[in-house]
Amino acid sequence: MKKIITAALACAMIISSLCACGQEQPGTEPATLPEKYSLADEGLLTPPENDPSIVGMCLFFSLLDSCESNLIKGGYETAHELNLSEAYQYYCTFSFDEDRDSGEDGYYIGNDRQDTTNCLGPTFSEMLAQVSMFANGCGPVDESVIGFDAAASIVDDMDMTDMNSAHTSGSIEKYMGEYLLTGIDFNCDCFFEPVYQNASTEEMKRSILENGAAAVQTTTAQSNIRKSEAGIAYYQNNYPEDIIYEYMNHSVSVVGWDDSFSRENFGYIKPENDGAWLVRDNCRKYGEYYYWISYEQLLAAFVTVDFGLREDYGDILYYDSIGMKNSIKAEGGETVAANVFTVDEDCTLSAVGVPTSAQDQPVTVEVYRNPDKDMPDSGVCAAVLETTIHKPGYHVVDLDEAVKLSEGDSFSIVIRYPADSTGANEWLGRVPVEGEYRQYAGDIIDMAEHYGFELECVLTSAPGQSYVVYDGKWYDTSEPATAELFGLDVTLNNFGIKALMEKE
Repeated sequence: MKKIITAALACAMIISSLCACGQEQPGTEPATLPEKYSLADEGLLTPPENDPSIVGMCLFFSLLDSCESNLIKGGYETAHELNLSEAYQYYCTFSFDEDRDSGEDGYYIGNDRQDTTNCLGPTFSEMLAQVSMFANGCGPVDESVIGFDAAASIVDDMDMTDMNSAHTSGSIEKYMGEYLLTGIDFNCDCFFEPVYQNASTEEMKRSILENGAAAVQTTTAQSNIRKSEAGIAYYQNNYPEDIIYEYMNHSVSVVGWDDSFSRENFGYIKPENDGAWLVRDNCRKYGEYYYWISYEQLLAAFVTVDFGLREDYGDILYYDSIGMKNSIKAEGGETVAANVFTVDEDCTLSAVGVPTSAQDQPVTVEVYRNPDKDMPDSGVCAAVLETTIHKPGYHVVDLDEAVKLSEGDSFSIVIRYPADSTGANEWLGRVPVEGEYRQYAGDIIDMAEHYGFELECVLTSAPGQSYVVYDGKWYDTSEPATAELFGLDVTLNNFGIKALMEKE
């Protein structure tokens, strides 16, 4: 991949990264949003080039649309030279039978890596797994690392031979990618337990304007499309909001909008108002790459991402690998969460990855060197940083002063999440946490009926990794009794707090 950052683009990237990290620029007002906007018209998308027979890989195509458009907006790549690998993301998201007993977080498929296997339809949990991989330093990678068979589909098995060879040789694991995800914005409601606060249509537009394409999940139904002079239009209101997740069966990329797109362009079932999202569908579900979805259509996730250079950081220390699926909130003025790490060599902590659930969440980040056992806020306080994270999701914040650590040192990252004292925003003070896997079909999904194999999600944690404060006392989140304090009947497992080390 080529870097094409000019001095002007570098300045723009610095401003963009500050915004992504929630460090608001004083005296600035939000730019007025245009009534109509298209990333395609702005030249901020890679050309659509995928065969319409690809079905079941839509999640990977939509999320990599987001990655590619963000890298182009940031000045790292050009639209006609960038091509990220969907096959790499698919292969690295799912582990197979020989890995099932590893005790590590992951999705496990009931076959081995040398077999062919069918592709899977999208779920929000798999999207969480994707962005968590990026945040942990794994991918995205260029198509040249591992290619994808464009003839693969949910009907015709995908040939795993090349990917298995890359895995057994170690090249997949060793090639971590040139870029590191430093920001994830979740702008819309997700499946299962509520984790992230919903955003308004205006906030969703602003995420696209600032970060690039949004990966979303939607329903599909041929009976709800209409081919109008303005283009293909899709809207359905068949399913109530509380069960819509059961019918989300496709991922697309939102790449623009038009406030004046007429409601009359839609079919027999029409939304109440004008306005629609422009989406790109690499699977060409309705025969075209681009079509329109009403603002009133229920969507899930609406994820945008922000990347920086991988070389700017060294190791990344973390405990989560497939994302946050639950959230907790302590009674009183704030929720306090922590991760404790130990280093095996002399190193320097330069930045912290902060997960949040609420819009405009103030946070105080504290770093303690060599804290006492089960007391993350003890030991030597080595750094304190106060900031505000504007979008729910995950964002990297640089410490004002890096923290030097010696071989064998332990250190804690303690994050305080104040609640809203006025009660106006009940999401403030809520913290994302792994929780346990929840799916309407059960904890272990029986995929045999649809795909011919089983898919199982495994989440684990160990004592001494993640902690939360309840009634002034620290509790280990690996203990099931800790979740009961917060009224939950699942193990909390780990927080998504990450330690980003300085490049040596």
